[in-house]
Formats: sequence, C-alpha cells, structure tokens
Amino acid sequence: MADYNTFIVVDVESRKPILTTSSIRKSAKLLTTGYRIEVWNNNRLIDLLYGKDKTNGRLTPYYSAEKAYIRKKQARAEKRNKCDRNIKHMSSQTSNRLSNG
Repeated sequence: MADYNTFIVVDVESRKPILTTSSIRKSAKLLTTGYRIEVWNNNRLIDLLYGKDKTNGRLTPYYSAEKAYIRKKQARAEKRNKCDRNIKHMSSQTSNRLSNG
C-alpha cells in the first residue's frame, strides 16, 4: 500500500466533500471559513485542519513532505532522461559507424 497523504476538503455545514487530492497546496487554496481538510493516510483519518490552521503553522509539515516528494520525483525524472539521452546518443554513434564502415 502506498504511504502518502490524501486531503479531502469538506463543506462543514453540508458535510459533503468538495475536493479529494494528494496535494496540500490545492486543498489549502480552498480552506476558508466553512470548510475543513481531512487528512487521511492508509485509510485512517490522521488530522483535521480548519481555516485558523492556515496561520498557526499546522500545514507546514504537509507542505514540507510534498516539496520533498516533488524533489525526489524530479531527481528520478532527470536521471531517467539522462540515461535515455545517453542510450540514444550511443545508438546513433553505432549506426553512424556501421554506415561509414
């Protein structure tokens, strides 16, 4: 099972979900009076965040975790792209040698 947070923005009055996402940035944009964010991880409710939590720093750990995830994802993509470029470059050199030889 994946180990990541899911954020559900809920209308407090009607108790209906407005947005379900894995991004704290997207969900925090909707966090105003009358809405709350439920933080779920591995099918467990681990936190409830309200509008006042935007200013008191309770969102900070979630922002940090998301930024770290994005950095890792970017590093993997750059490594993969570098390998792909090297393979294409090597294959073009080989084909040039065969056509010249």
